[in-house]
Amino acid sequence: DFPVMFDFYTRILGCTIDAPKQDHVNRFGGALTHLRAGSCYIDLLAYDMQHLTEEGKQFAARSYAGGAGIGENSAVEELRFLADSSTLDHLCI
Repeated sequence: DFPVMFDFYTRILGCTIDAPKQDHVNRFGGALTHLRAGSCYIDLLAYDMQHLTEEGKQFAARSYAGGAGIGENSAVEELRFLADSSTLDHLCI
């Protein structure tokens, strides 16, 4: 749920968006947003199909599971986060 995640990082944790905003929010068809946490960036990846353009869906399919992708026989609309198929690529704050 991207809006909830975005709200948590910006309102609760106080992360900010660098200017120009369009360079950091909804990149790759809505799939990637950069937030600033002090001197670090946090990459928020959106997998909400209602939020993504076609470009965003393709980006999500390529970046799923730490870059492994969704596989040949799967559709991007089938992306689900399950313990046995998802990964946390990195977290550094």
